[in-house]
Amino acid sequence: MPKRASSSTVASGTKRKHVTLSIKDKVNLIKKLESGTAVAKLCEEYGLGKSTIYDIKKQKRELFEFFADSDTPMAMGERKIIRHAKNDDHDQVMIEWVRQ
Repeated sequence: MPKRASSSTVASGTKRKHVTLSIKDKVNLIKKLESGTAVAKLCEEYGLGKSTIYDIKKQKRELFEFFADSDTPMAMGERKIIRHAKNDDHDQVMIEWVRQ
């Protein structure tokens, strides 16, 4: 059985630092994936594992909808998690009221 190639973090004995991307960064990552950038290159650029890249790719529809619906795109650079309101109807009414 051939040996599996080890990654640089395993070979050096250091652990990769935990990285949490903002929603804006996740949207940019998906756009780069769609433009043809290799997953390995994105792993290096963002400091993420391959499985994390693919997990973000699976959330594509939800991330793009949330990003498009946001009133403040600048806040998406800071926000890292998508959380929906417990009472969605109430939340929509409040948003409409604030926009008036």
